[in-house]
Amino acid sequence: MMKLSEKTKNFILYGVENKIERKEIYKFDGAILFLCFLAMFIADSTPSPSFYRIFLILFYVVFVIATFSKSDVTGEKTFWIHGIQGLGMGILFGWFGTILIFSTLEKEDYSSYMAILLIVYIISAIAYTCLVMFLIKKDIYNSDSNKKVMGGWSFVCFGMLGISVAKIMSSKIPYISMIRIAGLGFYVLSLLCLMSIFFFVKYFLIKKYKLKPNE
Repeated sequence: MMKLSEKTKNFILYGVENKIERKEIYKFDGAILFLCFLAMFIADSTPSPSFYRIFLILFYVVFVIATFSKSDVTGEKTFWIHGIQGLGMGILFGWFGTILIFSTLEKEDYSSYMAILLIVYIISAIAYTCLVMFLIKKDIYNSDSNKKVMGGWSFVCFGMLGISVAKIMSSKIPYISMIRIAGLGFYVLSLLCLMSIFFFVKYFLIKKYKLKPNE
């Protein structure tokens, strides 16, 4: 079995001591349910609304089953819960973005658009993987000072994004352009949420190598 470096272990175990309260899981289930109802409403504008409604119902049932817990969640299972929650939100936000963009395109453009979208998601996944590997190399997950700096920059980035969106929404732009901007916004949220797939990597690596904090 391949031996893991200390920096890699720091990344894998980062956050493993956190706890998720059961009520927080239920609250998230409620948020996903609201988004699913909203998605069902939007599904009326799709070519096959019945198919999408069935898909959304099955999606929610699987989501609830996958995140269900009778007690507070601790240890590596927190990574599993966060991974499922992020994946669920990423799928829904991506779905919203696609429906909005489709409403501004001709049907014959759907296939080429989806191909481009797939490439964008793949490139984003590769870029995020490279970023994580860079942070592991810098041992950022073992330095409290660096964590605080990264956290501060995250708030700055989200603040700048919010200001930019507010300026766009207040400007006089065509309706179709507004719809496309909203669709792109959902894609950004989708990509951010899908970053949580790395929680699955951490979960399975902990299981495989039987890692424990402070080993």
